[in-house]
Amino acid sequence: MTEEIFKVDFHGVRGSIPSPLLSEEIEEKLVQAFQRAKPENLADKDSIKSFVQGLPHEIRGTFGDNSSCVSMQVGGELLIFDAGSGIRVLGESLMKTGFNRGQGRANLFFSHTHWDHILGIPFFAPFYIKGNRFTFHSPLPDIKKRLEGQQKSKYFPVPFSYYASDIDFIFLKNKSEYNIGDIAITWKEQYHPGKCFAYRVDYKGKSVVYATDSEYKKPESKNFKSAVEFFRDADLLIFDSMYTL
Repeated sequence: MTEEIFKVDFHGVRGSIPSPLLSEEIEEKLVQAFQRAKPENLADKDSIKSFVQGLPHEIRGTFGDNSSCVSMQVGGELLIFDAGSGIRVLGESLMKTGFNRGQGRANLFFSHTHWDHILGIPFFAPFYIKGNRFTFHSPLPDIKKRLEGQQKSKYFPVPFSYYASDIDFIFLKNKSEYNIGDIAITWKEQYHPGKCFAYRVDYKGKSVVYATDSEYKKPESKNFKSAVEFFRDADLLIFDSMYTL
């Protein structure tokens, strides 16, 4: 029942810069894990594995790490929101599928082009595979120029033109809604330097809003009220929590 799928995965949620764990933070996780262990939990490899899998995520796993990248499997379509360092991790996963054989297709949507939201592009392996098809979407009229600029030789050794996959650009300005089959995508400009956009994805009665990098500090403001309406009744709101409400 592929057509009924609406699945959201987070590949990077840090802002500004990627934030991998420090050695002392890993050490603290190990200490917490061993404090919970009983002799029978360490009897053999299978026992240890079962014990580790039963630990709370905050001990056995991590949060954040890479910068912004969220993917949505909606029906038979793959939507990718932002291309921070997390998109490299997504790329590794996709290379285990048809993307490794040039049979992949995906739509990318950019909230804005600050570095933490685009720095992963050159490290996304599926871009280098001939036959893969990607469509980049943005309300920014110069989105292609911005992304090409990031990969000029003075900043990065591989130019944007090097990718073997097919990459098309769609400018979303002056449209109230964009449709990919039964998927309806709308967007709203947010308060953030350099222009930033939130996206809402509606599909068969379910909805997800991706709204990063915006400050809503004054409930009485017009921008705040319009944002509330944009977010209203969403089943999932992905919201930047680094800013004080």
